[in-house]
Amino acid sequence: MKKTLALCSLGLAMALPVSAADYEFDKAHTNIQFGVSHNGLSNFLGQFQDFSGQFDINEEDLTQSSFDVVIKTASVDTDVPALDDHLKNEDFFDVTKYPEMRFKSERIVQVAGDKYEVEGQLTMLDKTLPVTLDARLNFQGRHPLADFFPAYDTQYLGFSATTSIRRTAFGMMTYAPMLADQVNITLEAELKRTP
Repeated sequence: MKKTLALCSLGLAMALPVSAADYEFDKAHTNIQFGVSHNGLSNFLGQFQDFSGQFDINEEDLTQSSFDVVIKTASVDTDVPALDDHLKNEDFFDVTKYPEMRFKSERIVQVAGDKYEVEGQLTMLDKTLPVTLDARLNFQGRHPLADFFPAYDTQYLGFSATTSIRRTAFGMMTYAPMLADQVNITLEAELKRTP
């Protein structure tokens, strides 16, 4: 009887889902960048400075995690103030009408080892389209500097991710095709578990 109860308890424990932990961006160590070919002369780079995210991380099986990232479009930063102003107007991000971009994950697939594909929906300029991130898990565990800096004494995730989108698919038509349609996006992120 005891053996039967033990087996039942074990089976129940294995059937219960592992609870997810809440994580957030360590913003000081996270960059959201974009690059676009500038008339074939160079690959022009920029980034967004204001963003946030909600991350439900299953620490035992990352494929069961989910996240929702919001980017403030007015935070676009190319190091060229006049260009930033142009990117904010109706020709590009139209930040007054569309102050946010959003990516919500729908499915995470472990491709091999530390390689993952993150499928989700990107909303920009009020249009939502499927986007897949190619991601690499760089680190998972207690922060390596936790013994030296108490602020780091929690669990961390570090990952790199890339994807490409066609801006015209979202309705951003200005200067196409002279200014390239393809926009390459790079995310270098560190996440920390919230208390």
